Amino acid sequence: LLAKDVSPDDAYRQACLEFPIGKTWYVHEDEALVVRLIFELYTSAQYRYGCKRIARHLNMIGYRRRTAGAFVHSTVVQILNNPVYAGYTSFDEAAYERRLPSKLPRHKQKFFDGEHPAIISRDVWHLAQEIKATESKINRMRTVHGCENHTAETFSLTGILKCPCCGKGM
Repeated sequence: LLAKDVSPDDAYRQACLEFPIGKTWYVHEDEALVVRLIFELYTSAQYRYGCKRIARHLNMIGYRRRTAGAFVHSTVVQILNNPVYAGYTSFDEAAYERRLPSKLPRHKQKFFDGEHPAIISRDVWHLAQEIKATESKINRMRTVHGCENHTAETFSLTGILKCPCCGKGM
């Protein structure tokens, strides 16, 4: 509204009418589209991309984060871990009883039905959690680039070979 040269007072008044202040969450459809795409690329048998590859794919097709920055691996991991997208809200009862802030990540806390609409189905969210738990870096299928068939193969020496200079995995 401010970008449309509406005065700050009128913009605030109109925003309060359209989006009442409270504990209601609103779905931003452009951002929800990206979240759905991330879960599809991660869980779909057609893709089964890893987090780094999803970040590269999103950047390549022109998507940006809210901060206008490029997507990175850790952002994709945070999205996949967030139960809010499946319509859940989470709570760490043990930390609350001890009157301490929770140290558990949201995806490991107790889930409750949220009052907000889900962006993805709960089945898809739980499938993503299963994939994360059962697939390791070693077992993930990789697509061979440069091949017309894009055949997938498991690299048998992943996690075994180390760079002689820096010691990182090859």
